[in-house]
Amino acid sequence: MAVAKSFPPEKCLVKVSQPNATLPVYQITFAAPPDNRLNTSFCNALFSALDYVATLPPGAVITTSEQAKFYSNGLDLQHVHETPGFLQGTLYNLFIRLLTFPMPTVAAVTGHAFAGGWMLAMCHDYRVGNEKKGWFSLNELEFGGMSVVR
Repeated sequence: MAVAKSFPPEKCLVKVSQPNATLPVYQITFAAPPDNRLNTSFCNALFSALDYVATLPPGAVITTSEQAKFYSNGLDLQHVHETPGFLQGTLYNLFIRLLTFPMPTVAAVTGHAFAGGWMLAMCHDYRVGNEKKGWFSLNELEFGGMSVVR
């Protein structure tokens, strides 16, 4: 493994690796137990990982999760309520960063991707998952929870 780096270094929430040193394919692994909830710390770690990968030779980026059950369980709703400007200042900017990343991006969805976690996966160029494992859901549309994130 040619590249191995953690973000932030003192509390690994996101890891960057290059599984095959001869191929410019970089893996960003979410490592924020128990379910990779989207909050400022996690988003900033993912920003840092993307910034780092952007300095490496051009290739492709795969995001995945260390937790088999969850790719991401979406927004940390308590954090959203307690952090003014989180959506516009952090989360939406992360979505834009993925949508405009200078290398192809692939979301390897290992398990459930709910709400904001599914939106995170949708911001990649490609998404792959196991149809027998994990659900993709924007459940807020069903129960009217979109007012929570306005």
